Amino acid sequence: MSSSFRRLALGLLLICMTASAQYNSRGPEIRPTPPIIPANAKDIVLKGEQVCLRRLPDSSGRILLDCAIGLRGDDDQFYGLRSADPTRLSGFPEMNLRVRVVGKLIPHGSGEFEEAGQIIYTTIAPIDEPKAVTGTVVCLYPRAPGSRSVKECRNVIKTDRGLRWGLDLSSLDARGLAPGDRISLEGDVVRNVPEDWHPWMFLSDAERIEGILKVRSLK
Repeated sequence: MSSSFRRLALGLLLICMTASAQYNSRGPEIRPTPPIIPANAKDIVLKGEQVCLRRLPDSSGRILLDCAIGLRGDDDQFYGLRSADPTRLSGFPEMNLRVRVVGKLIPHGSGEFEEAGQIIYTTIAPIDEPKAVTGTVVCLYPRAPGSRSVKECRNVIKTDRGLRWGLDLSSLDARGLAPGDRISLEGDVVRNVPEDWHPWMFLSDAERIEGILKVRSLK
């Protein structure tokens, strides 16, 4: 065996020994632990839409603009979402996606977001069905700073918990709605808000519109 070949073999052996030592020095692999479910957590099955939860101001009054995926339930309340499987990312990347969530409800929030509680879910799956909404018709004018001048108001349904949904014009032709009417409807959540609705989308928190509903049925 030539001296150059022996030097090459010795070098490869040293590399392998070093890599093995580094790997062994890491110790046992640290696996993520599942979330702790308190004794007062209740079983929950809830439909709704994936949304970015609204941040609460911090101690200095600032509001971070990051997005924590949560659920806007069909009960008109917001919930944090955490997977019972710690190796799985929460939810899906699409916002306003209709989903059905099964899991355990922790009846208190994190203190960082507007939420009625947190759901440790075992399953979350997209659903292809309309959203049912009941409330009062309100005719809303855009008041956001910088919005273009718009003199017309648009029909919005305001739920009993105070959430507002814009009603797609093309699905309301000849319906004869008037402010103050009590209505129940089923509609599809419009995933991409039409540009002609933008002046109504950026109102104050007190008049925030959740999105636009394309009405399937109304009474």
